[in-house]
Amino acid sequence: MGISPDQYQPAWDGSPQDIGALSRAGGDLGGGLAGSMQDTVGGIAEGLMNGLRGILTGGPFAPAEEAGEEFRNGQLDLNDRIDLLFGISGYGFSYMSKNINAQWSLNSTRRMPFDKQLGPAKNTHITEDGRLSLDGAGAWLILVKAHARGTGFTGSAEISMTTRVRRPNGDLYHQTTDNVSTFMDTGIVNHVRGPATILAVFPVVVDEPGCTVEAETWTGAWRWWDGGTRYSMMAAIRHSTDTENRGDETVPDETESEAGQ
Repeated sequence: MGISPDQYQPAWDGSPQDIGALSRAGGDLGGGLAGSMQDTVGGIAEGLMNGLRGILTGGPFAPAEEAGEEFRNGQLDLNDRIDLLFGISGYGFSYMSKNINAQWSLNSTRRMPFDKQLGPAKNTHITEDGRLSLDGAGAWLILVKAHARGTGFTGSAEISMTTRVRRPNGDLYHQTTDNVSTFMDTGIVNHVRGPATILAVFPVVVDEPGCTVEAETWTGAWRWWDGGTRYSMMAAIRHSTDTENRGDETVPDETESEAGQ
């Protein structure tokens, strides 16, 4: 089952396998050296474990981006600027407005609600239950990102995300699955489940408007899935099916007066 990094405190137990031989060899002096080594090694191990906790929970070992300047995604100011999508046949970008807990689910499986718009949208909209609707037939490029937070819970270090495209009536039309391992080999604890980002990118051709995109995640160990514009994304870009200058399929016969031109 593994050991939770929040509960594991490495320490010497004073057994002969650990320090007994050194004590017997040096008498009182050896015993003193052994005790000093015990304190030193134990202190090093504790320091490493504190560093491990920092990686998982923040603090001095947090990623650099966490300690950087305050950031607000500038695209939030452009949600109504459809004019900026001139020449693009379809576009939509959504993110999760809440962090999602895998523990509050059946079999650690959750459908990710991408329920907030980021930037302008054209020929797409977000449904009430957090799906992205493709409001036009044609070829679309789909991009979905989910971020799994590090966890001290036991279980598999694997995470997966299944992205589905459904027809307007709800029938399954297209599906992809992506898998990532969050295993971290720390050298002390063998079963640390760290943070990881999982990404799905694929093209899809739909023959009717109103098809929807949804994403479902699974984790082998209970953990949080982070939302917000930094960690979550569901986007769709439609390749143009419209041509302004299509040419003429048929043309009239020339007139005699035009022949000399």
